[in-house]
Amino acid sequence: MYIGKSIEEYGEFSIHEANLFEKICKEGDIVFEVGSNIGTHTQILSQIVTNKGRVIAFEPQRLAFQTLCANLAINSITNVDAYNQAVGQKIDKINVPDLDYSKSNNFGGISLQNIQNGKEVYQRTLDEFINKLSHLDFLKIDVEGMEIDVLLGAKKIVSKFKPIIYLENDRQEKSEKLIKLMWSMGYKLYWHLPPLYNLDNFFSNSNNIFENIVSVNMFCIHESLKYDFDLNEFNLKEITDALFHPMSQKKLEKEKEYKVKLKEYEDAYRNRDYQKALNIISSLIEKGYKNGEIYNNLGFLYSKLQKWQDSVDSYQIALRLDPNYLSSYFNFAALLKGLKRYKDALQVYVMGVRKYPKDFNLHNNIGMVYETLGDDNNAIEAYKNAVRVNPKFAKAINNIAVILYKQKRYKESSDMFELALKTDPNYVEVYSNLGAALNRQKRYGESIKALETAIEKLPKSAGAYTNLGNVYNKLFEYKKAEELHKKSIKLEPKGSNAYANLASSLKNQGLVKKAIDSYRKAITYEPSFVNAHFDLSTALLTLGEFEEGFLEYEWRFKKDEMIPHIVKYKEIFSKPMLTKNTNAKDKVVLIHSEQGFGDSIMFARFIPQIKEKFSCKIIFKARDELVELFKNNCDIDEVYYRSKPTPEFDFHLPIMSAAFVLGIKDYKDFSSSAYINNLEDDKTLAIQKENKKYNIGICWSASVTGESYEGKVFDLKYFEPLINSENFNIYSLQVGDGKNDIEENCFTDKIIDITDSLTDFKKTAIFAKKLDLVITSDTSVAHLCGAIGVKTWTLLQKFPDWRWENKGEKSYMYDSMKLIRQKHDRNWETVFQSLFDKVQKEFKVKL
Repeated sequence: MYIGKSIEEYGEFSIHEANLFEKICKEGDIVFEVGSNIGTHTQILSQIVTNKGRVIAFEPQRLAFQTLCANLAINSITNVDAYNQAVGQKIDKINVPDLDYSKSNNFGGISLQNIQNGKEVYQRTLDEFINKLSHLDFLKIDVEGMEIDVLLGAKKIVSKFKPIIYLENDRQEKSEKLIKLMWSMGYKLYWHLPPLYNLDNFFSNSNNIFENIVSVNMFCIHESLKYDFDLNEFNLKEITDALFHPMSQKKLEKEKEYKVKLKEYEDAYRNRDYQKALNIISSLIEKGYKNGEIYNNLGFLYSKLQKWQDSVDSYQIALRLDPNYLSSYFNFAALLKGLKRYKDALQVYVMGVRKYPKDFNLHNNIGMVYETLGDDNNAIEAYKNAVRVNPKFAKAINNIAVILYKQKRYKESSDMFELALKTDPNYVEVYSNLGAALNRQKRYGESIKALETAIEKLPKSAGAYTNLGNVYNKLFEYKKAEELHKKSIKLEPKGSNAYANLASSLKNQGLVKKAIDSYRKAITYEPSFVNAHFDLSTALLTLGEFEEGFLEYEWRFKKDEMIPHIVKYKEIFSKPMLTKNTNAKDKVVLIHSEQGFGDSIMFARFIPQIKEKFSCKIIFKARDELVELFKNNCDIDEVYYRSKPTPEFDFHLPIMSAAFVLGIKDYKDFSSSAYINNLEDDKTLAIQKENKKYNIGICWSASVTGESYEGKVFDLKYFEPLINSENFNIYSLQVGDGKNDIEENCFTDKIIDITDSLTDFKKTAIFAKKLDLVITSDTSVAHLCGAIGVKTWTLLQKFPDWRWENKGEKSYMYDSMKLIRQKHDRNWETVFQSLFDKVQKEFKVKL
C-alpha cells in the first residue's frame, strides 16, 4: 500500500532513507538487505556500491520477490544476488501467509512470526555467509518485528565485520529488547524518523496523502568505527533510554486529541486503517447514530475495502436518510463511475442537481459522465449549465474546449480555451491546451507563445513541453522538437505521448532506429497506444523489418481515421476476416480497397499469392477509378465498384493486410517486375509524334488528405527548364489537386494537358505506357507507372514514406523506377539539379 501508492503519486518511496544510504555507503561496499520487498531501495543501493560492490537481498514473499527480480532485470542490474528466502535465528522452514494481492494492503507490513498455515519458505541465517565474504559494510533490516531473530542469527558476522546497521523498530512491545541487544553488540544507536512524504518529490506533487506518517528506524554504528559524515544532517537522535519509543508518545497525543468516536474514525481513515475505521462506524450505528453522514462514511469505507455492493447499499441508505447530504451524491456517483456503471452514476448526479441546482460541480461532473458515455452534445450542455451557475468556473469552459478539440473544431476550441483563461488567468494548465489547438490551425507563432507561457508558469508541465515540441515538428525544426520532447520525458519519465512525439521528431531526422526505440517506450507505458503502434509499424517497414512491421500495421484499424471507413462498410467488416490460418479453400474472398489509390495499386501485387495460398476465388471491391485497371489483371476473378452493392463472400481482406496474411518477411518477397500487364490500347489517348522530341509525363502534387502532403509536393515551376526545352513534349498527368497550377504559371501553351481524358487509372496507365519517361512526386501515379513497368523517376523528400526507404536510387518494389532524393531536408533545388543532369544524360540533350 505505502510503496505502491508512493511510487504512483510521487515517483519515489522513502527518499529520505535513500539519501542517508548515499552518505554511508560507497563504491565497492558489500550490503545485506533483509526484507527487500519489490526492490525500491535495492536498486538505489546497487547504484551506490556500483559493479565493484555487491548487494545481497532477501525477500520471502513470492510475488514481491518476483517483482523485485523483474525490477532488477528491466533496469539491467547485475550486482544484486536476490534470494526468495526468509532470514532468522536458525536454519529452518517457515510459512508465509496466503495473501490476496488483488486487494489493497500493506503487503510489506506482513509479519512472518508464528504463521501456522501458508506457503513454506526456506529460512537461513546471515552467519552462514561469514566465510564467504571478505567484508560486510552495511546491513539493512526491515522484517516487521523479526529484527531480533535476524540479529541473533547474525551475531558472528556482525562481530567480525562490524557493519553499519539500519533496522526498523516500529513495534513498541519489542523495542526495549531490540535496543538492549544492539547495545550488547557494541553499537551506538540513533533514532531516524523519516517522513513518508517528501515535499521535493520527483513528480512535484504537493498533495501529502501520508499526512504525518513516519518510518521508525534505528541507525546503528559500532563504537569502534570511525566515520566522516554528519549525524545531525539527517536529524539522528542518540538513543539513551531503552524504555522510550517515539510512537508511544504519538499515541498518547492522539488519545488526548481525539475524544469522540467520529474523531477516532477520522484518525483511522487518515492512517488507512480502513477495517478499524469500519469497526468504529459500525459501533456508532449500533449505538443508534443513523444519519446520512455516518452511512456516507460507511459507504466510503466499504469502497476502500473493495466491498462494492456493501458500499452501494450504504450510499443508498445515506441518501434515503438525508437527501440533503451533498457529499453522498459525489461519493456515490464516483463509486459507480469506478465500477463503470456510468448511467447509474449519471442518475445519482442528476438527483443531486435536483436538490442543489446551483452546485456547479455537480453540473460539471454530469458533463464528464456524458463525455465518458460518448455523448459529447449532452456533455457540452452540462458544462454550459455549470458555467451558467458560475460564470467564473473556468474548468467547465476548458472541458467544453477539450471536446471541441476532440471533434477537430480547432478554431472554436482555441476560442473557448482563451475564454477559460480570460475567466481565470491563474488556470495555467489551459495554456498548454490552447497551444495544442492553435498548432492544429497552423497558427504556429501564437501556439508557441501560449506554450512558452505554460512552461513559464508551470516549469514542470511535461505536457506543455511535448506540445511545444509538436509545434516545432510542424515547423520542420526537428532537432528543437526532439530536445523539447526529451525535457517532457525528464519531467514525466512514463509519458507515453512524449515518447511517441519524440519518435516522430527522430524519424523526421532519419534516425529511424532511435525512433523505433522511442515508440517501443511509448507502448511499454501505454500498451494500447494505437498511434504509437501504427507509427512504429511505418518505422519498422522503412528499415525492411517487414514481419513485425506488417503485424504492427494492423493497428491502423483502431485509428480514429479508420472508424468512419469501417462504419461505412460495416457489411464487409462484420464478416470474418481472412487470417494466416484461415481455411478458405473453394471459398470466396473479398479483397477491398481501404486507403489511397497508390496503396491499392502497390498491394495488388500480392493478390495472386493470396489466391494460390488459400485456393480461393478472389473478388476485388476497388475504388471506382481503379476498377477498369484491375479487370483481367492480378489473377482477380471479379472486380466490383466500391460505390455499388457488395456481392456475397465468405471472408474479407483489406488489401493492405495482404502482406501480413502472407507473412512477408524480406525484400525478395516483393515482386518488383510489372504485374499489371493486360492493358488494351486506347487510340483516343494519342501522343504527339514529332521528330527528335521525347514525350515525358509529369506529376507534381499529391492528395491533400494524404500523409506528409507538404513534404511530398513541389512547385510546378521547378520543371521550367524541361518545359521550355524544344527536345520534349511535356504532358500533365496531374489530376485533381494541383491541376490549376498550369494556368497559374502560364504554362498552358507549353504543357499538354490531357487529364480531362484520364477519367480512370486504366486510361492513365494506357497513356503512360506511350511515354518515354514519367517524372512524378510521391503519389499514386508513381505506383501506377511502377506497376505497369513504365520508366519512372520518382522525386522524394529526404526522409520519405516507408515504401521508398531512406536511401538509394533503386526501388525494391518496381524495377522500372529510379528514386531521386533530396540531399537536404525540404530542399528541392538539388533534386531538380540531379533530375536535369539525369535527363541530359538519358536523352543526350542540353537543358
